[in-house]
Amino acid sequence: MKLTSLKRPFICLVVSEASPKKTIGLIDAYEEKVDAFEVNLAMLEEKTFGEIFASTNRPCLATNRRPSFMVFYGYRDCPPVTEEERALRLVKALDAGAAAIDCELDMFDEAHQKVKPRYLSREERKYAESGSPPAELSKDRRFVAKQKEMARSAKSIGAEMVFSCHTQTVIDRRQGAMIISAMQRRGADLGKIVSLTFDAGDLVPFIDTAVALKTASTIPFNLMNVGSESILGRLLSVKLGSSWVYCRPDLGAAFKGQPSIDQVKAFFGMTGLRPPARI
Repeated sequence: MKLTSLKRPFICLVVSEASPKKTIGLIDAYEEKVDAFEVNLAMLEEKTFGEIFASTNRPCLATNRRPSFMVFYGYRDCPPVTEEERALRLVKALDAGAAAIDCELDMFDEAHQKVKPRYLSREERKYAESGSPPAELSKDRRFVAKQKEMARSAKSIGAEMVFSCHTQTVIDRRQGAMIISAMQRRGADLGKIVSLTFDAGDLVPFIDTAVALKTASTIPFNLMNVGSESILGRLLSVKLGSSWVYCRPDLGAAFKGQPSIDQVKAFFGMTGLRPPARI
């Protein structure tokens, strides 16, 4: 089953465990409560991919986040990994049964990544407040071509490509349109954009961007925020046009800025959004 075949908005549980046993345990526990799973491969051995994806009838989106990103899930000792190695693991996830893979808009551009601000740092806030461009967006033609090739490879076997961009800045509707356009040109089936919100006031351009993307995007998108009011922002974004929402499990490795499934169900009920029929 493809992610784009799911009724929208759909609920996707983020699973980022360090062992196949814990990963499959979480999938089993939430099988009847969500529509899809995002499985972060960063801490898992390649030989376990097939067992994990075979453990569910829900479509799985495979990600393989960089060590610097894994701090959001409590992992601070991840071994270094090259971009080529990350890409190869994603390809192997497709071979093992993943329905889709996630490719960042700066994937392969290691020089670009070296100058990005560190997540959750004063440097990141200074970067955002100076009006800097989206951090996770490479325009180098060599790496854009490799991203396009990954998308073509995924589609050639019937899988899908999610392009993502963690902007590390407070974006506006102009930047949102620019990012989603880049995703579409590079072959995205779905697009994920993450904006910073340092305080409640930053929800204003965030909400404005979500409304604009509903018209500007020709693919299903998900606009999310990190920082102040992240749970509220992510829920509002679904009501305003985002096609899915990421949730955290009640136990295990999780980013607390993601809503729980109970919060999503309550919000769907209050606002008239469609909860999955099986919940």
